[in-house]
Amino acid sequence: MKKVGIVVFFVILVLAFAGIGVDGYLISNHYPVSDVYWGVVGEVGLLVASVFCLGATLLFDSVLPVLFILLVLAGAGGVGYLVYEHYPPNYVALGELGEGALVAALLGASCAARVGRRSAGRKALGRGEGPQVVGPLRADAGKEEVFLPKNETAVGQKPVPEGLVEKSTARTEENVLIERLGNDVDLNRPVLLHENGLGKIYWVGSEEHTAFRCNAYLVMRGGHNYLIDPGGRFNFPQVVTRVEKVMDPTAVTHLVVHHQDPDLCASIPLWAQYNPGLSVLTTSRTAVLLPHYGFRGKFTHVDSGEVPGCDLVFVPAPFLHFPGAFITYDPESRFLFSGDIFAAISDEWSLFVEDLEAHFLLMEVFHVDYMACNKAIRGFLNSLEEKVGTIRALLPQHGSIIRQPDVRRAFEWLWNLQCGLDFLYPESGAETLAEADVGTQRRR
Repeated sequence: MKKVGIVVFFVILVLAFAGIGVDGYLISNHYPVSDVYWGVVGEVGLLVASVFCLGATLLFDSVLPVLFILLVLAGAGGVGYLVYEHYPPNYVALGELGEGALVAALLGASCAARVGRRSAGRKALGRGEGPQVVGPLRADAGKEEVFLPKNETAVGQKPVPEGLVEKSTARTEENVLIERLGNDVDLNRPVLLHENGLGKIYWVGSEEHTAFRCNAYLVMRGGHNYLIDPGGRFNFPQVVTRVEKVMDPTAVTHLVVHHQDPDLCASIPLWAQYNPGLSVLTTSRTAVLLPHYGFRGKFTHVDSGEVPGCDLVFVPAPFLHFPGAFITYDPESRFLFSGDIFAAISDEWSLFVEDLEAHFLLMEVFHVDYMACNKAIRGFLNSLEEKVGTIRALLPQHGSIIRQPDVRRAFEWLWNLQCGLDFLYPESGAETLAEADVGTQRRR
C-alpha cells in the first residue's frame, strides 16, 4: 500500500504542475483574473493534498489516505471544470471549501489511526493459537557469514578459543562509540551503542534496582528493525517508551527471543499489537512454548544458524540454560548478544562493567544456579569460535555490558566455570569435566 500511496503522490504532483502550466497559458492569453485565481487555488490544494498523501501513507501504510486523496483529486477535477465553464465564483468557492474539508478529514482520520494503533499496542492479546511457521525473510536474499578455521585443539588444553577476542587494541569507527560511553549516560532514554552507514544499535532496556532487571537491544540493520530480548510485561512500558524515541514501534519487524523465560519475552503479544505482521526469530524448541503467552503470530526458526535476508548470525547454546537457547552475533558491530550467558544479578546496576573482578561474583551467583555444567559451556564456546568473528562487546540480557579490554578475561572466566550439575551431583561417581581433564593429563 505504501507503493500505491507514493504513486498517487507523484500523480498528484504531475497534475498540479500541469495545472500551473494551464494557468500560465490563461495568463498569456489574457483570460479573466478570476479564472486564473481559482486555478491557482486549485493547484495549491493539489500540492497540499500530495503532501498529506505521502506523509499519511508512509506513516500509516493504510488504504484510507489513498481513498481520501482520490476523492480530493476528483473534487479538484470538478472545480477545474467549473472554472473552465465560467461558472459563478460562489460555485467555485464552495468546491474549494469541499476540497479543504476532505483534506482536513484525511488529516483527522490519519491521526486517529495513529492514536488507535498505539493504544492497541498497550493491550495484550486475549487468547493465543498455535504458531505459524514461515520461511526466510526474503527468499532471494543471501548472507555472508564470517568463518574462522575450525578449532582442532582438544577440549581443556587451552584457556579459551583464541578466535573469539580481539588480538589488537586498534580502534575503528564502529567500536569507538561504545568504548567512549560512561555510566553517566541518561538511562531514561535509549543509549546509542553503535552507528555507521549500515545501521544503528541501541540499548532500550529497563532501569530499576531489582536483581532480574532486563536489557533489551534494538538493532536497525539491512532494512529490518530487530528488538533483541524484548522483555516481560512488567518492563514493557519502559522499553516501548525508549523505542518510541528512536522510531515508531510499529516499525519493529522482528523480535529475537533467545529462550522462553517470561522476563525475556512475555511482552511478545504487546509488540504484536503494534505490528501484527512481525516475525519472532527463535529456535524450534522455543517456538512451541511461546504461544502460551498468547501470541498467535509468525515464527522464523534460526536452528540452522542463518536466515536468508537477515544480517545477523545465530549460534545454538544448548542447556545454557534451556535446551533450545541460542545467542546472536552482529558481524558489522562485532557485538555478541548473549542472552543469559555472561548475565549477572544484583540490586545495584550500571550499564557498563567497571570492575570486572567484582562483576565476576555477580555473574557467578547467576551461572552456578542456572547453567547446566562446564561441559555445556565449553562445547558452546568451541562451536561459537567456528561460526563468528572476533567479539568486541558482550551484551547480556541481565547485568552489565562487557567491553574491551575485558572480553578476553570474561571468556577465560566462563571457560573455567564449574556450575549446575558439576556441583549438584558430585556423589554420582561421574567425573566433572575439570576432573576428566586432570585425569587425562595424569594418564599421559
